[in-house]
Amino acid sequence: MGVHLIYHVVDLFGIPTALYADLRCQHEGGKADDNFRITFYYTDKNVVMSATKYARESAPHIILQGKLGSYIKLTLDNQESLLLAGIRPCDNWNQEPENQWGTLHTEINGEIVRHKLESVRGNYQAYYDNIYQVLCENQDLIITPQQAITVLQLIELVYQSAKCGQKMAIT
Repeated sequence: MGVHLIYHVVDLFGIPTALYADLRCQHEGGKADDNFRITFYYTDKNVVMSATKYARESAPHIILQGKLGSYIKLTLDNQESLLLAGIRPCDNWNQEPENQWGTLHTEINGEIVRHKLESVRGNYQAYYDNIYQVLCENQDLIITPQQAITVLQLIELVYQSAKCGQKMAIT
């Protein structure tokens, strides 16, 4: 479970009111959690984040379900796979092909609509650019120390919830 995953939940949906976590180590002899399911509770929605190392079939990486429709994206942002393949960042280096875009399924004016939505290109370099801007150009941090503290506090609550098997209120 990476800190960036919880940061994304907070960045997209805000700070939840409570959370429940199930963390497991499924690898025989393993010492680290390799399976998790975390439910973040909000007054108007729940956000579920899960992952497992052991799955014969991969599941969609993003599923958003709402009253008016659904959005499903099968793959993650392609930055990491490009870097692992030795492809260095330049120009449109991580523009996803259409077959990796997410699908929106909704209804507009009584007509069922199902179409691909082009992915917004990720830009991990922006973090490092921002550090430079803070140090050399007196700019503000994009991710503030308070945001980092909030995410770390949520991670602590995740571990507490998993240990005691209870939903944890966030105050």
